[in-house]
Amino acid sequence: MPEDPTAALATWLQACQSWHADACYYAGARSGQGRGAPADPRLGTQLLRRACEAGQGQACYQFSTALFNGRGTAANEPAAVAWMAEACTRSDWEACSDLGWVTAHGRGVAADPAAARPILQQACDHDTASACVYLAELQRDGQGGPADAKLAAAHFAKACPAGNQDGCAGQRALGEQRAGELAQQANALDKAGRYLEILPLLEELLPLQEQRYCPAHPKVLDLMWQFGELADSQSQYARSYELFDLLLTRLRPLAEPLPLPLPLLEVVEQALSTALKLAKPEPALALVQEALALRTQQKTPADHDDWAVLRVRQAQALVLLRRPKEAAVHPSALAAGPTGAAPADPCLAAPGPGARRHPHGPPDCHRRGAADPSPRPDAAAEPVAGPGPAADQP
Repeated sequence: MPEDPTAALATWLQACQSWHADACYYAGARSGQGRGAPADPRLGTQLLRRACEAGQGQACYQFSTALFNGRGTAANEPAAVAWMAEACTRSDWEACSDLGWVTAHGRGVAADPAAARPILQQACDHDTASACVYLAELQRDGQGGPADAKLAAAHFAKACPAGNQDGCAGQRALGEQRAGELAQQANALDKAGRYLEILPLLEELLPLQEQRYCPAHPKVLDLMWQFGELADSQSQYARSYELFDLLLTRLRPLAEPLPLPLPLLEVVEQALSTALKLAKPEPALALVQEALALRTQQKTPADHDDWAVLRVRQAQALVLLRRPKEAAVHPSALAAGPTGAAPADPCLAAPGPGARRHPHGPPDCHRRGAADPSPRPDAAAEPVAGPGPAADQP
């Protein structure tokens, strides 16, 4: 049955006469808004004060905003701040958020950003998005304490999912700034040949670029590819495999041609190589089947050496799975023993003279096939972080 606003207001007003805190709060809110009777901001403000004095925290906050804005009473910012502080002590976290803001900016009280920080931190810890944004702004700008872009970005990020657009904008701006810094550092390390030091930078850069663009954006996919190759070249095989596996998850639903300067097949074969290095026979076998299917679709000539490489890797996976009879048609794999490191596979064996090497060290057989180790014209100039998102300056 629909509520009768007039009757409801009369009930709350009657209960308020007995100093029932919640009744005074609801009566004050309804009176000020004109629900159940013509709007009477003055009466509404009086009732909110009575509710606050009776211990109703939300009423203290509403009364403080009335004082701050001069609604139903004369504007009085110092008094508003005092009532706001009272509401905050009663765990009204929106009141704490506003209290932190007025304290930081000197509205009704002397400006004290240092004192504002713990107030805002407490409210942000209780998931008040506005408090997270105000705190992030102080941390970003170094007000009331040291500047900390990383902490500020984290607080902006906490506010964004709650729908706070200032939080989303702040997170995006700091992310772009940090991405540019990381790209510059990575490129400098690449020129110095200090490839291992680039890996932690890319760990931080990848989620920033996913946030800036989207997980399936070409810049993000290209960064994942470069990151996976670099991790593999520095013997970080577990991380490399994770990246290639995730990259495949994002690439497979996309239609060819892919938004990358490399086909799906190359990613599959690189993931296969890494899986064998980690002695993961089940996923390796599945990747072999996927690569064979892709080569069939591409109508790779039957006598092409890439077929032989795939068959050898298939045998290696079967040997690791203790299925030697199925692998018996591949003597090269059986000769390698239980580790599956078949010398017949040029991408797993040591490179011979003139074999094309990745800029970061190891041979890059998977891109051109075992029978074509000639260097790509632009291989030596290829940067770690570009032309993808790591080289993209905000």
